[in-house]
Amino acid sequence: EPEPELESKIPPEVRRAFAAVDKDGNGSVDVAELRRCLERIGKELRLAVTEEAAARALEAFDEDNSQTLDLEEFCAFVAELRRVLAKTKPKPKPSWYQHPRIPLVVQRAFQVLRRRHDAPRRLP
Repeated sequence: EPEPELESKIPPEVRRAFAAVDKDGNGSVDVAELRRCLERIGKELRLAVTEEAAARALEAFDEDNSQTLDLEEFCAFVAELRRVLAKTKPKPKPSWYQHPRIPLVVQRAFQVLRRRHDAPRRLP
């Protein structure tokens, strides 16, 4: 359970994106849910997302070793994913995450989330 002061710093758009990715509504994102999220983004960027890649991404941000991402961990994941994708070559258009196939709640999360949220982490 995130601490109240940390949870209050998470933008509402990220909360809504988390709720959209958390398909079963159990308050955490498992590897299957994370993979579906990454597949939607990867499809628009023509990147393949394997189950192994999704599992490594989850493991990199799973601070409590629960094998899921809670809201706070998901927020750190989104911040790092945004940072990594911004450096992708060829660079996606500035509004790559505004593609109609990417859910609006995820688009808004990417728009408002700032890189300073957490110390930089690298996706495996």
